[in-house]
Amino acid sequence: MALVIFSSSLAGCTGDPDAGGIDEVDMEMIQDILNNSTIELISNITDSSESVMYYMNGQFGYYGDDFEYDKGVWTEFEPGSWTWVGTPANWIDVVTIHQEEHEMIELYYVAFHGNLNETTGDLSAENTYDVGVFSDSNYDWEMNCSNGLHNNLTNSDWNSWANMPDIHGDTIGQRAFPMPGQECDYTLNFKSNTQISKVWWTIVFTVSELTEATQTGTP
Repeated sequence: MALVIFSSSLAGCTGDPDAGGIDEVDMEMIQDILNNSTIELISNITDSSESVMYYMNGQFGYYGDDFEYDKGVWTEFEPGSWTWVGTPANWIDVVTIHQEEHEMIELYYVAFHGNLNETTGDLSAENTYDVGVFSDSNYDWEMNCSNGLHNNLTNSDWNSWANMPDIHGDTIGQRAFPMPGQECDYTLNFKSNTQISKVWWTIVFTVSELTEATQTGTP
């Protein structure tokens, strides 16, 4: 684009006043054209849109009276449908990630590893396990945004309803937290029916700066 404009600007530049051309090339004008060329604009957009990757980790205990789980009684809650009725496992808040206005957060990795509080079947309390191997362990996210949108759903609800990301996402649509560009807090929650003496957690995510586009047309 810059070359086309540049060539057009020099068309007819013969030095002949009667030819209708340009007697003298304005170098400042040419430099302005080059500085605002498409190539330069693309470079600026790329430089300002780079994402930064972060990691967070920590540990907590998940055992004792506060985390006891009573499987309860096998109960028919409606004709032909049965479930265990008892005390559910306790959810705990692991960490909160804050998203500023004009930012987008993408989740790349979540992991929970732990030592069992006591021997469970063939599993030893001395070994460290991926907590995900226990079918009764789960994590989810709570979202609280400054625009008033607030949700605290189960992990399966997030994935199906709000597209909350999980560790298996491989595209932006599967990795990005809902409401990019809005100021929001995303809190990672954890629960398990298995008591674990110590749980180590790690998450990896990126933060990208977004540029607001100008609205056109009418709703």
